[in-house]
Amino acid sequence: MRASPKFSVILPTYNRASFISNAIHSVIEQGFEEWELIIVDDGSTDETRFVVEKFDDKRIRYFFITHGERSRARNFGIEQSQGIYICFLDSDDRYFSNHLSVLHDEIKARGNPKALFTTSSKILKNSGDWKRPLYNSDEYNHPVYFVWQKFLLINSVCVHTSILEKHQFPEQFNVWEDTHLWLRIVAVNPFFQINEVTTEWNVHEETSVFDSFKNSSVGYVKTYLQAIHHLFRNYNEMMSKFFTEKEVRKFCYEKLSMHLYNAYTNKNYLQCLRLYYIGQKFVDMKKLNRYIYRMVIEK
Repeated sequence: MRASPKFSVILPTYNRASFISNAIHSVIEQGFEEWELIIVDDGSTDETRFVVEKFDDKRIRYFFITHGERSRARNFGIEQSQGIYICFLDSDDRYFSNHLSVLHDEIKARGNPKALFTTSSKILKNSGDWKRPLYNSDEYNHPVYFVWQKFLLINSVCVHTSILEKHQFPEQFNVWEDTHLWLRIVAVNPFFQINEVTTEWNVHEETSVFDSFKNSSVGYVKTYLQAIHHLFRNYNEMMSKFFTEKEVRKFCYEKLSMHLYNAYTNKNYLQCLRLYYIGQKFVDMKKLNRYIYRMVIEK
């Protein structure tokens, strides 16, 4: 039986044959070499398998599963992993060559703790590059509040395997599913953020989140709010230490009103009505009605 690698990198993919080579190369080019790459093909119908099979590296393991969205694919990859720490990489993003070495040095310096680590990230957008904000304990009383407000980019997250044996991605959601998991983890485990840029998030028009946000998709917004509701309904004992029900509904209101405004400015009035209807379960409707009045009447 071979020794466990230090890191398992979970890479879920679905019909991203045109992107995945760059992601795979970015793992192969790591300065730290004790890793395995687990590629979970979530039922692709394009040339993904053909692209992956071109890579001749025994550390790469490829699995094809029936399409079930990225949460299920990531959980499947975690089940197959043999590493001590688990990292994640989306198929249209990439690691810089220092990613795993930076993580390894920090983990070793801290005594190999059972914790969640994250590095800093560069976000590549059509409008230019920018760096993700860092956690500041003077600004946030607990990492939970930072993750709640700023969220963590999944490509920069590294988690001890034992933690992911207890906490998994919620498979019924393909929106906010990562934040759902990170909040549960950092609520009860140590959190360390490294002030070094080691990953790049490629935000492009084919990105599902980008497209859904741009068009304020009703399905996207509904699933987003349902995921938030699910976290606080099913893990209330854990999360109520940090957030009141009023704060959760306020957060949902802020997200919904943003999408309502987007739909209204695009003159998609039917979409506005549908979003309004969705809000009845998740937000303070009196507050939402006042917002709509100001948006429509007082504009």
